[in-house]
Amino acid sequence: MLSHIYDTSPPPDYPYSRALSAHSAVIQLYARSGQLHIRIYLNIGKLPSSLCRMGCDAVESMHHIFVDCIHFSHWRIDTASELVARTAAKLNEAGLPDEEQVSVLLAAKSLFIDDDLTWPLRMSQYYLGHIPSLRGFITVANIPGVVKRRKLLTHISADWHTTSIRLAGRIFGSIQRTMAARAAEQFCL
Repeated sequence: MLSHIYDTSPPPDYPYSRALSAHSAVIQLYARSGQLHIRIYLNIGKLPSSLCRMGCDAVESMHHIFVDCIHFSHWRIDTASELVARTAAKLNEAGLPDEEQVSVLLAAKSLFIDDDLTWPLRMSQYYLGHIPSLRGFITVANIPGVVKRRKLLTHISADWHTTSIRLAGRIFGSIQRTMAARAAEQFCL
């Protein structure tokens, strides 16, 4: 995977080294290494098909679970709305005019969906810890000061990255709880 087409800012330290619960970071790292327990139960024979365990009529894959699964669409929409509000506040604080904020806010709104304009490969990859490059949205023309521009880029990048891996952790945690409840229910029968 070409990682240089995404944002090259280093991820924030907090979720990886200082957070009390590292569930979100672990989910993101497992997703990156291809070790999430998606469809793994087919090999053991515990699932009858490769369809989504949440009831969708689609093959279960990481991309389906985190981007397309209808069961989690309200979480993606709510999280995107909160992210747009926080990003708008950061842009206003930096003094970016409203007409120049539009493209950044559209990218924030599209972070958790497949979008041709936001994602370089036209597929959302937030669950892998990737975010689209912000350098095309916030340029020298928008904010001429180097320090101010880098500070803004770093703040937005860290917020988008942290929000992305937290949403991925929340979604996969819900899948794990649902599957554990179903297994316990079948065990009791």
